[in-house]
Amino acid sequence: MPAPTPRDLTLEEVGTDIYLIANAAQGYNVMVVDQADGVLVLETPQAPQTARDILRAVKAKFPNKRIKAAVPTHHHFDHSGGVYGFLEAGVPIVTTAGNTDFVRSIGAASRSISGGAPAENVTVDPFADRQVMGEGANQVELINVGPNPHADEIIVAYMPAIKTLFVADLYSFQGQVNPLNANALAFAERLESLDLDIETFMPVHGQRATAEQFWEAAKLARDAAAEAGR
Repeated sequence: MPAPTPRDLTLEEVGTDIYLIANAAQGYNVMVVDQADGVLVLETPQAPQTARDILRAVKAKFPNKRIKAAVPTHHHFDHSGGVYGFLEAGVPIVTTAGNTDFVRSIGAASRSISGGAPAENVTVDPFADRQVMGEGANQVELINVGPNPHADEIIVAYMPAIKTLFVADLYSFQGQVNPLNANALAFAERLESLDLDIETFMPVHGQRATAEQFWEAAKLARDAAAEAGR
């Protein structure tokens, strides 16, 4: 099997020192936040080569800064497939407590198709419910919004500087407001218990959506459920 082909990725600034890599892997968005003590990468999709492409793009943009951590949103293979690529580069992984052993097992595994030996000096930094990364204007708050029918533990990343929530699988937007599915509706109920000032949703899959579009979709789902229950 031929080696994966490297891709050149583009960082689009969506806020001061906050960047979007659209389609870092086909259909998977990644966000990058430049913080005082290093660069934070949000999401680790698809495969080790995707991580290598992300690392190359980030290092080209920030040649004099370390990449402080990468954050997989959850354990599903298409969102954790890039974890090894970060570990082999010595980048710490921040994850939920229940996924710590899973991430360590990725680092310890032998590689054949993607290339590379087991990662050395694997660093995994777990948290339980909420974890603030960085200080000052570009803080990022990581929040475990599980359990959800989609995954027992799943991280969203709130960026207060741009009032944006980065979310994988629990919500996607393709330009049209449709009723939320059961997983997304459970997520909406969880969001209602959190004190977050959200103006924009940035899904891993799809396009930016406004908070108004998200909550309109929640209302459509709730109205449909009420109608069906009559």
